[in-house]
Amino acid sequence: MKTLLLIFASVGVISLFGSSGYTQTKDDGKTIFLATKCQLCHSIQSDGIERSGKKEYSDLSKIGAKRTADWIMKYLKKQETIDGVKHMKVLTNNDTEIETLAKWLASHK
Repeated sequence: MKTLLLIFASVGVISLFGSSGYTQTKDDGKTIFLATKCQLCHSIQSDGIERSGKKEYSDLSKIGAKRTADWIMKYLKKQETIDGVKHMKVLTNNDTEIETLAKWLASHK
């Protein structure tokens, strides 16, 4: 009985966190945005996020109307530019986190 219970528990954990079982929530991008301290330079007024630092860059409330998630991800990884300028901050996040952040930003239209 214990062995059977252990097998079911293992299958449950694998399906929950396996590559196809884990689904991200809309708030994951916001969590990454705040943890990465993007709000030091950017606001997202539509989400109630106010800029908290001295540098002032654009409000990102409607960034998704201008840019795709793919483009945003490339910009955050310094592979794209805006008017010849790359993103100022070097992100130390992994690709999955950057993709989650980019998708969340792109959802702001």
